[in-house]
Amino acid sequence: MLGPNDVGRRVVVRRRLPDGGLGDVLGELIDCPPGALVVRRADGGDVTVAVDDVLAGKRVPPRRVSVVEVENAAALGWRALECEPLGDWLLRAAGGFTGRANSALALGDPGVDLDTALDIVRAFAAHRGLPAKVQVPLPLHARLDGELADRGWRQVNPVLVMTAPVGAAWARTEELSGARATRAAQDDVRVSIDSTPAADWLTAYHYRGGPLPPEARAVLTNHDRVAFVAVHAGEQVAAIARAAIDGDFVGLTAIEVVAAFRRRGLGRRVVAAALGWSQSATAGAGSEPGPRWAYLQVAEDNAPAIALYQQLGFAPHHRYVYRLSP
Repeated sequence: MLGPNDVGRRVVVRRRLPDGGLGDVLGELIDCPPGALVVRRADGGDVTVAVDDVLAGKRVPPRRVSVVEVENAAALGWRALECEPLGDWLLRAAGGFTGRANSALALGDPGVDLDTALDIVRAFAAHRGLPAKVQVPLPLHARLDGELADRGWRQVNPVLVMTAPVGAAWARTEELSGARATRAAQDDVRVSIDSTPAADWLTAYHYRGGPLPPEARAVLTNHDRVAFVAVHAGEQVAAIARAAIDGDFVGLTAIEVVAAFRRRGLGRRVVAAALGWSQSATAGAGSEPGPRWAYLQVAEDNAPAIALYQQLGFAPHHRYVYRLSP
């Protein structure tokens, strides 16, 4: 029988119908009030099943979202200041702040032959004083990656994209962050969530190991459903994260723990708070369901961060590389 420990999981419930027949409900278990199970279907509708009518219930593997779905959500979650479509590609610019906001996202067909597309990418970037760069999701566009390599476009900055069902990841991070936030006294740790980044949040966020460039704040706030999460230890910001909701997805970005506060469980704490915000942010929006999937991006060589995210319930989904014009 399913119960509270299964909240956030994808389940199937076989129930007895009023006419005596049988029916299955497939979706995410979102609540277990006394005597009932509440399942959210893929179409966003909630079904409440009385426990007395349940014949069987079990967990089922989560639906795997596609690379295109995740990358489209990520492009919305971290929006460039300028965007222009090129067929199914997206040209982006934001003064050079981050590769995600200053590259051509290659998804599908650019609508022209490859050499023409690359000429357009170069012209778009040059007009803005940027290096020409293409973001290539793998293995989806392995052929394109090879064709760019043949043309001398150099591969840089491989990134691993990780995903998790929101409910399951939130429950896992809540469990771990509560159990392991050790060295900092619990009474001295608090969480703040704001719609704009405070000065101390910005100070805690580093870009390539240094202070943020002028364009950073504009990129960070270029979203209408975004939260800036901070974990405070005493009077200091100890950990930060940014969360942005787009449809079925919440993207976690700018996750950072201040060096002096590492190894205290505060990374888990800030991720838990960001996931919790994604659920509460939609709770008062009528029948609109909250995001079902969380995603994050991490440098492929950052083994400690990858291990942490796997512990929190995230799994590798795909990777991408940037190809830089010769």
